Amino acid sequence: MKTLKKSVSLILVLLLILALFSGCSNPLSEWEGKAERNTIAAGYYHTVALKEDGTVAAVGNNEFGQCNVSDWKNIVSVAAGAYYTIGLKADGTVLAIGDNEYGQCDVSDWKNIVSVVSGGYHTVGLKADGTLIAVGYDLDFQCSVGEIKNAVKIAADFGHTMALKADGTVMAIGNNDSSQCEVSSWKDIISIDAGRDYSVGIKNDGTLLIANNGSKYDEMKEWKNVKKVSSSYSHAIALKEDGTLLAFGNNASLQCETEDYNDIADIATGSFHTVALKK
Repeated sequence: MKTLKKSVSLILVLLLILALFSGCSNPLSEWEGKAERNTIAAGYYHTVALKEDGTVAAVGNNEFGQCNVSDWKNIVSVAAGAYYTIGLKADGTVLAIGDNEYGQCDVSDWKNIVSVVSGGYHTVGLKADGTLIAVGYDLDFQCSVGEIKNAVKIAADFGHTMALKADGTVMAIGNNDSSQCEVSSWKDIISIDAGRDYSVGIKNDGTLLIANNGSKYDEMKEWKNVKKVSSSYSHAIALKEDGTLLAFGNNASLQCETEDYNDIADIATGSFHTVALKK
């Protein structure tokens, strides 16, 4: 009888432990399908790829050691700045290597991060509680993200930072010389991206909104069935729902020659090159 009571007690203890651990949620898993997870990234002159085993590969310009990522492990998303590389780890911490002139690689103390992006010379992290953290070049206050809350996705370019909120609205801070931060009226947005002097919002119907005070991006406003946009210094690429691509902008290095691309799962744009991951 005593043995039976001990067995029952042990089972109850084990069930309690299991219940406690099952109640402990992983902040990264909760954000699946919300925060952007990039499998490929492109800096000004280098390309980064996240491998299936959580390691990272990089090729291209390595002047600042931005391609020295072969020892990284447990990475779930990658990003690339102008001359540096960022990796988001499965435990919500962040790695960065390369040019750190403006402190853009000072991310070693970041925790509970679910998404990371770079604007070229500044790094932005989205935390599990929907707030943002940012380091690096801050001339236009693009790192002043303390008041942003309830964000689910982030984007950045050289002079500004964007945040998509849970209610489908968007906030943008930083350089506004071309009205790229005039996004307060946007609604029903499911994804965002930041270009050099413009901001992009993808609506739930697959069409785009562009924040810019000129007409040079009107062609992009005509795009349809868009799933993701990647904008760079002088060109932009859109991934459509059917796995094909659209391209706009400078094509001097043939970075917009994507007509034959198909079965694409992810995209990234460097200064003068385009990278696509096939399904």
